[in-house]
Amino acid sequence: MYEPHRLHPAAILVFIGRNLRQMWQLLLPWFAIIISKWSSFKGWGTFLLALTIVIYILYTVLYWMRYHYSLQGQDFLLEYGLFIRKKISIPLERIHGVQISQGLVQRLFGLVKLEVETAGGGKKAEVSLVALEQIEAERLRTALHGENAQASVETETKAAYQLTTGRLLLAASTSNGIGVTLVAMITVVSQLDEWFPTLQLYEQAGQRLGHLFLSSYLSIILGIVLALILAWILSVVGWLARYGSFTLIREGDRILIKQGWVEKKQLNLPVNRLQAIMVVEGLLRRPLGLASIQLVSAGYGDSSGTTVVIAPLLRKTEISSFSQTVLPEFAFETELEQIDPRARFSYIMRLLFPSLLIAAPISIFVPYGYLSWLLPVAAIILGSKQYHDAAWAIEADKLILRSRSLGLVTSVIPRCRIQWLGVSQHLFQRRKGLHRLTLTTASTAGGASFALPHIESKTAAIIKAWFQQYK
Repeated sequence: MYEPHRLHPAAILVFIGRNLRQMWQLLLPWFAIIISKWSSFKGWGTFLLALTIVIYILYTVLYWMRYHYSLQGQDFLLEYGLFIRKKISIPLERIHGVQISQGLVQRLFGLVKLEVETAGGGKKAEVSLVALEQIEAERLRTALHGENAQASVETETKAAYQLTTGRLLLAASTSNGIGVTLVAMITVVSQLDEWFPTLQLYEQAGQRLGHLFLSSYLSIILGIVLALILAWILSVVGWLARYGSFTLIREGDRILIKQGWVEKKQLNLPVNRLQAIMVVEGLLRRPLGLASIQLVSAGYGDSSGTTVVIAPLLRKTEISSFSQTVLPEFAFETELEQIDPRARFSYIMRLLFPSLLIAAPISIFVPYGYLSWLLPVAAIILGSKQYHDAAWAIEADKLILRSRSLGLVTSVIPRCRIQWLGVSQHLFQRRKGLHRLTLTTASTAGGASFALPHIESKTAAIIKAWFQQYK
């Protein structure tokens, strides 16, 4: 059907940028050494550096020339590699989705990136064609989807969801991304002194803050506040770049999602590959009556690995109507049943015991360590909330589980999507007649798991019997 094709020449820039991103931790220390001791690298050092860059660019050009894709019969073929040739052959029947996105380089040249997803392909796409013309990408996507793609295009659109600018800003401001951003900032800052030892960044920052405040404690507090504000700003900017212009359309048996300001993405999700949905009420959103909806799919997964956000922000009063129109396969109306009161102590103790082990040595050996005793208090409060929010329900062929870590998550799992369901019991649970319920669905990462850690024997028996009816 398709003779072997090369990618657009702009793929050379994408390959170079991708390799530099993968090797930045290795290259940055050498780059810092070269800058700090540039006088020693003049002459022959400059020549070797320039030669290395030229050789690397030539290697990338040859790699691009040997990178081919084609369609032969009912197989999608990819061949690449300069010294070691690799061949990938994917039967069309194994392809469960094709994504089209547009990063900075692609937008600069008017191109797109096409990714081929398969079941069991892992967290990343099995094939990524990083630089294609829009017409070629659409033609290839139609060929890979075959008749299913034509059927979905011809089917009348059932529902649409679009994230307005106001809700986009509200969703970005209340997301939990600040924690991830803060960890990333701490990781980078902790390495700065090793990368640039001659600059003495920590000493200079401490001296500047010391000039502003006579108290070192005020300097520390100011540094923490500034770090939190910066992390929040970076988190908001990243969220806006990722979910800007978010639009969802239900077309027949597929869900089409378009999103992104910096990197524009198009996701085409087959409904028959969806394993579960999760209604997520984050720590900041729950008091405001807000939530997001995520999908667990056997053929797709974003940077979180097994989930795709299909509604970045909804009011809780809108969730039922959204589910009925966009995902009627996962809609439910049943009221959830809270777990047995005997489980309250178990929920509290599983957090309280580790917190005591942490707080005790800190309170003895660390200055002002007595503040660490706030940790067990927080563990008791959180454990009580986790018990109070844990609930379950069965509605026809769907199991609904509600649990909390920090945020509240309500999961809807069809019985036919459950690959494994187990009930276990450890020594302390046996004394109270409690069990742990765990189930797994199919996903790109090898299985998405759901659990209720402490439920009574009667509930465990009901859920197990319901599952065995399908088997």
